[in-house]
Amino acid sequence: MLRRTLDAEIQNDIDSAEMAENHRQLRTVTTNTRHRLRILEILRDRPAGETPRFFRDNLGLTTNRANALLQALAEDGHIKAAPVFKTKRWEAGYKLVGRAKPPAEPANNEK
Repeated sequence: MLRRTLDAEIQNDIDSAEMAENHRQLRTVTTNTRHRLRILEILRDRPAGETPRFFRDNLGLTTNRANALLQALAEDGHIKAAPVFKTKRWEAGYKLVGRAKPPAEPANNEK
């Protein structure tokens, strides 16, 4: 009987630890998604692009976190590396990837 009670307590501890880890992972994914969306919004409003420093400063990210998010967005094809003009000099930065325009409708006389 004592053995079963101890096994149940250990299993509860394991289940609690797994739930905590799942919750932490969910929080991390949610935060990353929020930051990725915010980066894309900023770049939409700044078509000339922005520097990683700008994202760090305005989103409160560490250098490693900002670089990881920017790299992931670049790998997914949402942004690309591009020079950005800042305070009288060019700096490495990122801008949105231009989307291809849909084909134009044929004119009425081109049937």
